[in-house]
Parts: sequence; C-alpha cells; structure tokens
Amino acid sequence: MHFKRVREASVAVGLLGMIALSSPAPTCAGTAGSILVRDLKGQDLAQGKAVLLTDLVVSGLQASGAFEKVYARSDLEEMLAQQGDRQRMDPNCDTTACMLEVGNALGAGRVLSGNVGRLGNLFVVTLTVYRIATSGTESRRTWECECSEQDLAAKIRGYALEVVGLETSAPRDARVAAEQRPAADGAAADQKAPAAAGAQPEGDELLRRLGLEFVRIPGGEFEMGTNEFAWAKPVHRVRVTAFSIARTEVTQAQWAAVMGSNPSRFKGCDDCPVETVSWTDVQEFLRKVDAQTGLSVRLPTEAEWEYAARGGAAQQKYAGMNNDNELGDYAWFSPNAGGTTHSVCQKRPNLFGLCDMSGNVGEWCSDWYGNGYYLWSPANNPAGSSGGVHRVYRGGSWNDDARLARAANRSWDGPSFRLNYLGFRLVVP
Repeated sequence: MHFKRVREASVAVGLLGMIALSSPAPTCAGTAGSILVRDLKGQDLAQGKAVLLTDLVVSGLQASGAFEKVYARSDLEEMLAQQGDRQRMDPNCDTTACMLEVGNALGAGRVLSGNVGRLGNLFVVTLTVYRIATSGTESRRTWECECSEQDLAAKIRGYALEVVGLETSAPRDARVAAEQRPAADGAAADQKAPAAAGAQPEGDELLRRLGLEFVRIPGGEFEMGTNEFAWAKPVHRVRVTAFSIARTEVTQAQWAAVMGSNPSRFKGCDDCPVETVSWTDVQEFLRKVDAQTGLSVRLPTEAEWEYAARGGAAQQKYAGMNNDNELGDYAWFSPNAGGTTHSVCQKRPNLFGLCDMSGNVGEWCSDWYGNGYYLWSPANNPAGSSGGVHRVYRGGSWNDDARLARAANRSWDGPSFRLNYLGFRLVVP
C-alpha cells in the first residue's frame, strides 16, 4: 500500500492481455486518395530536426505518386485561417479522434503521424497511419536506427513509404523485425527473441483476435529510482535485456474475451483499461492465455517497467517528458481525469510509443516488494525480492496527483487486493 494513495471501494475486475498487433500496411495500387502528414514529434533531437524530418516524409510521399494530394501543416493552417476554425480545432492535437477530425476537415482519406526519439546514438521512429473512413488505425510501424542524424534523414522517407504500404529501399537491418534480431545480450543463441512492434508471436490466434500490440524495447542501462522518495532510493544503475511490452494497458473488452466477465468499476467503455483486478486475478488470466497460445505471457518486472516508461537511457521524469506542465498532454491523472478511467491511447505516447504509463490506471508488476530492496538489488535484470507480502505496481492513475505519476515512483499492495485505479499490461518472450 502506498501512504499517499486513497483506497476506494471497488468491484473485482478482470485482467485482459492487451497485445493489439498492428494491422498490415495497405497495398496501394494506383493513387490512394489523399493523406495529411502531421508534424512529427521529436524528443531529444537537435532544434528543427523534427520539422526537417516531417518535410522529408512529405516530399517522399509526394514523389511516390501514390497519392492525389499530400497535405502538410501549411495546408492545415491555411484552411483554419479561411474557415475561422482555429478556436474550435487544435492543429497540434494528438488524440486519435482529434487527428481524424482534422484530416476529415481537410478532405484527406488518411492521416500520418509519428514520434522520433533519441537514446544516445539510437533513434526510435514510430509512424502511424489512421484511416478516416473507419475512424481507426490502419497501420503502425516502429524502427530502430543506430545512426547519425544525417543517416536518419536519409532513411525517413523509406520508413514513410513502408508504413503506407509502398515499396521501400530502406535497409532491412534498420527495421524492427523479430526474425532478424540477434538474441538479447547474454541470451542463448537459440532463445526466442522478443516480438517486435507489428510482429506476430507464434501460436497467436487468440492474441490476433484480442488485437494486442507489442513494442520491442532495446536492452540497455539506466539509473533506476529517485532520491525524492524514501521507498524509491537509492538511485542505482541497472541493466535490462531487450523485451517486448504491450503498447497499452489491457482493456475491458480484452479481459472479457478471455475471462468471460468484466469486473471493472468503470464499465460501459470497452477501450478503457480493465481495473479492479488483483495480482492473483491477473495470474489466472495469464494462465488462460498461455493455455491457448503456448506463449509465456507475463507481467513486466519493476525494472523493465521503469526502463520502458522513462524512455530507456533518456531517463525521463514522466513517461514521455520531464516538464510538469506537460503532464496533462501525456496522462490522465487527478487534475484532468474527472474521477474516472478513459479509453487507452488518447494521450500522447512516450518515447517508445507506449501509452498511459503515467496515468489512467496503475499497473501490476511481477515483483515482490521488499523494504530496502534497492540497497542490494542486482545490477542485471533485477526481478524483485525473493518473497514478501506485497506485490509492486507502477505508474500514475486517474486517482493520483503529478507527484505519484513520476515514472520512478513505486507502489505496492497485497496480491489479493482489487482497486479501481489498478490494472496491468503484458510482456511476451
């Protein structure tokens, strides 16, 4: 139990594995209508680089001849100025609903948006295409490029062509493709590599029906913890090997598809995260998924969760940024949530393209909580105390203030407790 958390009466709720796999990119024959390219969001890039990369995406799609019209920010600004819609419509919005509205207002059939993050010499690029007609995601791809900014500029056009379903000359070693990635550091050569974003694990028919999407997180080192909280110190250096984690928290619809019921307190929203599920409930969910798929689906360790939330070596304060004033753009927390959960991925994702890690609901981890564990935690892949009475959970929620939304904050509770601000997300081997 966290001393700052307010426990509320809650209904037992189930847990569902949210492994929504990216849909195949469209195949373009002839022209494919029009597309709006939103400004790419850049993190830890040199000033103006995100704008340059956006311009390269636009020019690449224009040169392909596959689209009747490629709209860019200048077209959107001109339309808003002519129609006087600037007050009603935010051209910089990041929610799916808002982007679809903006694209529809321009007359575009699709909208392309994306994030480019930097972890030292590693760039992580995530591009998403939304289709106006279906009001949903058409395709999503993530690439890792261990390269210079100049090399990334040369590759970004190929990435854009690939996500819209066109032929590309982008080097295959720059793509996140599970079948071509080496085993994780220290792993045996025959060990199964983590599934990549958009890559389907074997034995996956159930996962396909659930619509679960995983993002590959490259292994690395980071400074875990914070000295601002007694229960999250000391800060210590930790190394994690590569793993694949669900892009979103498990939703109510996904939980119900596996468990046959929906124990959530905040029902009536299939895309909202499932909550009011205990750690023990989650284990039953995992067993059912394993029985049907043969996959060792699990919860993340506390170290994996924090590494993924903070953007790896970027070590961000929150999941996606460091500025307290921007938290509302990335998370549903007590000042903006209205006392309830919300549909997943309505806020901006973090550096790895993961949604809601600083808000919406807290997330169970696999670890036992041990008082002072950080003092003797192993440096490589720590998995928590060997035993205890509480399990760890991480991340802020609709019920928390900004302080508790810190990515390094830790919380814990009994494995049988069910709370209406606590859910989970999955990891696959």
